[in-house]
Amino acid sequence: MARAFLFGLMAMALLLSTPISEAKAQQFQGGEAGAFQQFQRVQPRAVPFGGEQAVMCVRDREIQRTGSRTCIYSCDNGSSISRQISRTRFCETSFQTTQRSLLNEIQNIEPTQCRLRRLRQTRTDKICIYDCGGETVNLPVAHSQTCDRRYSR
Repeated sequence: MARAFLFGLMAMALLLSTPISEAKAQQFQGGEAGAFQQFQRVQPRAVPFGGEQAVMCVRDREIQRTGSRTCIYSCDNGSSISRQISRTRFCETSFQTTQRSLLNEIQNIEPTQCRLRRLRQTRTDKICIYDCGGETVNLPVAHSQTCDRRYSR
């Protein structure tokens, strides 16, 4: 009994340690034997921000002063931004925004306030349509989410 168990363990170890040839690996993945599958780097989806490219910013450092705290962030588009907050609050580790919002924040421009005009919902899509001072913004959302009455960009 013990010998059969040990033999089974050794057979399993041998099976797991045997490398799979590339041709068999390609066949296993659904490709033809000997053919290499090419993978392309996919750009991040822009859907959460109404069709605009998302920008990710990560905290670089923070500076504490008597009554405030300055959070300095590095963003994946190469820009750097600082935010001054109350000393009682903490810097966010990271945040995601749009290129336009980031530029507005750097240039100290107030965000545009938008008002929900209507909701368009189909079997596959749910789109919140906002009026932003004469400009129409279509913001796709998940079916489980609801449209906010106000939206700022």
